[in-house]
Amino acid sequence: MVAAKGVALPDPNAAERARASSRKSFNRLSMLQHVDAGRRAEIDALNGAPVREARTLGVPVPANEALAALLKGRELARMRAVDEPELDYDAWEARIADRGRERRVKSARAAHARSFGAASAIFRHGAP
Repeated sequence: MVAAKGVALPDPNAAERARASSRKSFNRLSMLQHVDAGRRAEIDALNGAPVREARTLGVPVPANEALAALLKGRELARMRAVDEPELDYDAWEARIADRGRERRVKSARAAHARSFGAASAIFRHGAP
């Protein structure tokens, strides 16, 4: 993308220098701190901006697109885990079982009503 924009970097090994310095420090990245706390992170600004710029230039950046999508998914999952109540799976299964029972009872009542309706018609009008 840098080449497509015609930009010359002052340090041609900037990526390697960043990797080397990040290995030496033991701090937690602010984006990770935000995600762990269930807050919105700077994903769109830090990871989304290069993807948008690459699209404008017509430069494919599949790794950056995947990274931005994964980070957004992780952010959303963590926000839900922090902000939303935990699912009660036992109650959920009981609710599904109750719905099944309700359907079976409704079906049995409908069948009874159909057979009672036929018997009633015979009683009123006589057998054919």
